[in-house]
Amino acid sequence: MKSLQDLKFVHVDRRVPLTPREVRRIKLCRKVEEQLRMAQAAAEGSVFNATRLKRVLDPSTGERVTKEVPKRMKPWWWQSESGRLCLSVRYGSKVIEVVKGRNAIEAANFHELIGVLETIRTAASSGDLDMQIDALFAPTGSKKTLGLPAARAKA
Repeated sequence: MKSLQDLKFVHVDRRVPLTPREVRRIKLCRKVEEQLRMAQAAAEGSVFNATRLKRVLDPSTGERVTKEVPKRMKPWWWQSESGRLCLSVRYGSKVIEVVKGRNAIEAANFHELIGVLETIRTAASSGDLDMQIDALFAPTGSKKTLGLPAARAKA
Protein backbone atom coordinates (compact mmCIF):
# COMPACT_ATOMS: atom_id res chain seq x y z
CA MET A 1 0.00 0.00 0.00
CA LYS A 2 1.25 3.46 -0.92
CA SER A 3 1.72 6.27 1.53
CA LEU A 4 1.80 10.02 0.98
CA GLN A 5 5.61 9.93 0.81
CA ASP A 6 5.39 7.77 -2.33
CA LEU A 7 3.41 10.42 -4.24
CA LYS A 8 5.03 13.19 -6.24
CA PHE A 9 3.63 16.58 -5.25
CA VAL A 10 4.13 19.57 -7.55
CA HIS A 11 2.94 23.15 -7.75
CA VAL A 12 0.99 23.82 -10.93
CA ASP A 13 -1.13 26.84 -11.75
CA ARG A 14 -4.50 26.18 -13.31
CA ARG A 15 -4.80 26.82 -16.98
CA VAL A 16 -5.70 30.40 -17.81
CA PRO A 17 -8.92 30.71 -19.86
CA LEU A 18 -8.49 31.59 -23.51
CA THR A 19 -8.99 35.12 -24.71
CA PRO A 20 -11.65 35.76 -27.37
CA ARG A 21 -8.86 36.35 -29.89
CA GLU A 22 -7.36 32.92 -29.16
CA VAL A 23 -10.78 31.26 -29.44
CA ARG A 24 -11.31 32.87 -32.87
CA ARG A 25 -7.83 31.77 -33.96
CA ILE A 26 -8.51 28.16 -32.96
CA LYS A 27 -11.87 28.20 -34.76
CA LEU A 28 -10.27 29.52 -37.96
CA CYS A 29 -7.49 26.91 -37.77
CA ARG A 30 -10.05 24.10 -37.49
CA LYS A 31 -12.00 25.38 -40.50
CA VAL A 32 -8.85 25.78 -42.58
CA GLU A 33 -7.88 22.20 -41.66
CA GLU A 34 -11.27 20.94 -42.89
CA GLN A 35 -10.86 22.86 -46.16
CA LEU A 36 -7.36 21.43 -46.55
CA ARG A 37 -8.66 17.87 -46.16
CA MET A 38 -11.46 18.61 -48.62
CA ALA A 39 -8.96 19.99 -51.17
CA GLN A 40 -6.68 16.97 -50.73
CA ALA A 41 -9.62 14.64 -51.34
CA ALA A 42 -10.66 16.64 -54.42
CA ALA A 43 -7.09 16.45 -55.78
CA GLU A 44 -7.19 12.66 -55.39
CA GLY A 45 -10.62 12.47 -57.00
CA SER A 46 -12.42 11.34 -53.85
CA VAL A 47 -14.91 13.00 -51.52
CA PHE A 48 -14.16 14.16 -47.99
CA ASN A 49 -17.03 13.36 -45.63
CA ALA A 50 -16.79 15.23 -42.35
CA THR A 51 -19.02 14.15 -39.50
CA ARG A 52 -20.19 15.71 -36.29
CA LEU A 53 -21.85 14.37 -33.15
CA LYS A 54 -25.54 15.08 -32.66
CA ARG A 55 -27.86 14.18 -29.81
CA VAL A 56 -31.10 12.69 -31.14
CA LEU A 57 -34.12 11.00 -29.65
CA ASP A 58 -34.19 7.26 -30.34
CA PRO A 59 -37.76 6.48 -31.49
CA SER A 60 -37.72 2.89 -30.23
CA THR A 61 -36.48 3.52 -26.68
CA GLY A 62 -37.33 7.20 -26.21
CA GLU A 63 -33.84 7.94 -24.89
CA ARG A 64 -31.40 10.54 -26.15
CA VAL A 65 -28.44 8.99 -27.94
CA THR A 66 -25.38 10.50 -29.59
CA LYS A 67 -25.10 9.82 -33.32
CA GLU A 68 -22.50 10.69 -35.92
CA VAL A 69 -24.15 12.64 -38.72
CA PRO A 70 -22.60 14.06 -41.89
CA LYS A 71 -21.51 17.65 -41.68
CA ARG A 72 -22.52 20.00 -44.48
CA MET A 73 -19.43 21.70 -45.84
CA LYS A 74 -19.01 24.09 -48.72
CA PRO A 75 -15.62 24.56 -50.35
CA TRP A 76 -14.03 27.99 -50.02
CA TRP A 77 -12.70 27.75 -53.57
CA TRP A 78 -14.26 28.04 -57.02
CA GLN A 79 -13.09 28.09 -60.60
CA SER A 80 -12.74 31.54 -62.13
CA GLU A 81 -13.57 32.51 -65.70
CA SER A 82 -9.89 32.12 -66.61
CA GLY A 83 -9.93 28.49 -65.43
CA ARG A 84 -7.83 29.08 -62.31
CA LEU A 85 -8.94 28.24 -58.78
CA CYS A 86 -9.80 31.11 -56.46
CA LEU A 87 -9.92 30.74 -52.68
CA SER A 88 -11.56 33.13 -50.25
CA VAL A 89 -10.71 32.65 -46.58
CA ARG A 90 -13.87 32.74 -44.50
CA TYR A 91 -14.68 33.17 -40.85
CA GLY A 92 -18.23 31.96 -40.48
CA SER A 93 -20.19 33.59 -43.29
CA LYS A 94 -17.79 36.52 -43.66
CA VAL A 95 -14.85 36.72 -46.06
CA ILE A 96 -11.55 37.73 -44.48
CA GLU A 97 -9.56 40.24 -46.51
CA VAL A 98 -6.05 38.93 -45.89
CA VAL A 99 -4.71 41.81 -47.97
CA LYS A 100 -6.68 45.06 -47.94
CA GLY A 101 -8.96 45.31 -50.97
CA ARG A 102 -8.35 41.71 -52.10
CA ASN A 103 -10.89 39.03 -51.23
CA ALA A 104 -9.45 35.94 -52.92
CA ILE A 105 -6.22 34.04 -53.51
CA GLU A 106 -5.58 32.56 -56.96
CA ALA A 107 -4.08 29.11 -57.53
CA ALA A 108 -3.31 27.30 -60.78
CA ASN A 109 -4.45 23.81 -59.69
CA PHE A 110 -5.34 21.72 -56.65
CA HIS A 111 -1.68 21.06 -55.82
CA GLU A 112 -1.07 24.80 -55.57
CA LEU A 113 -4.38 25.28 -53.69
CA ILE A 114 -3.25 22.78 -51.05
CA GLY A 115 -0.03 24.77 -50.60
CA VAL A 116 -2.04 27.99 -50.20
CA LEU A 117 -4.26 26.37 -47.56
CA GLU A 118 -1.21 25.09 -45.68
CA THR A 119 0.25 28.62 -45.71
CA ILE A 120 -3.05 30.04 -44.43
CA ARG A 121 -3.14 27.38 -41.69
CA THR A 122 0.39 28.31 -40.58
CA ALA A 123 -0.43 32.03 -40.62
CA ALA A 124 -3.66 31.52 -38.67
CA SER A 125 -2.03 29.36 -36.00
CA SER A 126 0.83 31.83 -35.51
CA GLY A 127 -1.58 34.76 -35.12
CA ASP A 128 -0.79 36.58 -38.37
CA LEU A 129 -4.51 36.84 -39.23
CA ASP A 130 -5.68 38.08 -35.81
CA MET A 131 -6.00 41.70 -36.97
CA GLN A 132 -8.10 40.70 -40.00
CA ILE A 133 -10.41 38.56 -37.83
CA ASP A 134 -10.73 41.37 -35.27
CA ALA A 135 -11.70 43.75 -38.08
CA LEU A 136 -14.75 41.57 -38.77
CA PHE A 137 -15.99 42.17 -35.22
CA ALA A 138 -15.09 45.87 -34.94
CA PRO A 139 -17.99 48.30 -34.73
CA THR A 140 -18.64 49.90 -38.10
CA GLY A 141 -19.52 53.32 -36.74
CA SER A 142 -22.49 54.87 -35.07
CA LYS A 143 -25.89 53.27 -35.25
CA LYS A 144 -28.06 54.61 -38.01
CA THR A 145 -31.41 56.02 -37.05
CA LEU A 146 -34.56 56.24 -39.10
CA GLY A 147 -34.35 60.02 -39.19
CA LEU A 148 -37.31 60.45 -36.85
CA PRO A 149 -37.43 63.56 -34.68
CA ALA A 150 -36.30 63.15 -31.11
CA ALA A 151 -39.01 62.75 -28.50
CA ARG A 152 -39.94 66.02 -26.83
CA ALA A 153 -39.57 66.34 -23.10
CA LYS A 154 -42.88 66.93 -21.33
CA ALA A 155 -43.04 70.05 -19.19
